[in-house]
Amino acid sequence: MPNGVAYRAQKAGKEAFFLLINGREMGGPYRQIGFLSFSHDGGRIAYTMTEDACSPCYQRAVVDGAVGPPYFAIGRAIIFSPDGTRWAHQAMKGPDPSDGVVVVDGREYARGSEPVFSPDSRRLGLLRVSRTPFGLVAVVDGQEGRPYKLIREFVFSPDSRHFAYGAQRGENLLLVVDGSERKEYPRAADSTPLVIPTFSPDSRHVLYIAPIGNSQAVVVDENEGIVYDMIMSKIVFDSATRFHYVARKSDGFYLKERRLLFG
Repeated sequence: MPNGVAYRAQKAGKEAFFLLINGREMGGPYRQIGFLSFSHDGGRIAYTMTEDACSPCYQRAVVDGAVGPPYFAIGRAIIFSPDGTRWAHQAMKGPDPSDGVVVVDGREYARGSEPVFSPDSRRLGLLRVSRTPFGLVAVVDGQEGRPYKLIREFVFSPDSRHFAYGAQRGENLLLVVDGSERKEYPRAADSTPLVIPTFSPDSRHVLYIAPIGNSQAVVVDENEGIVYDMIMSKIVFDSATRFHYVARKSDGFYLKERRLLFG
């Protein structure tokens, strides 16, 4: 739907909702319409809805006008892959937490977090609860990784060949890249955030902020940089090899600009 406008509306004196695209009714009547989602090029539209005349009432996903099966609940918005060819959402088939599923391109898989598509749209990652031991596991292309106490910021590299995420084992924090664990760092306090990976534009390097005692340092691959009281910003790439971040020491704030010196 390039350069179009979509919205939900009610008719005067009516309780039901309708979906309008460029002023034309394209769906309804519904008892409720959830979040609208669009593919990146605007060519596809998806939303969740509850049918107007229903008892009991269930939610359904509607993708390009095609209505999906009924679910007890559908989580948040439907997401599209970067190229717009694939879509996914979380859903509940019943009221129990064990009734959760992840729906990808209309097929149901075991429950997990909101899926993440790779930049090339071919790969899929999500988080899933592990019960032995209790914690979280990352699932990439259907393959489960090791369980951790916590996992945060699952990302694919720009070329889609690699993935990384921050994790916590016991009271230690670490980075996991393509399933391989990097150095563990003791967590100084409960408020110490998990590491957040940042891939270089060419996907050859991964950077993150690591806790060094009560301080922090930027780590490039496994090379620790200067230790500061705190890294105040995200790591931002300005070019293929140059990046910057804001750091704080007792004597003030610093804008650090660095270059990747190795291939």
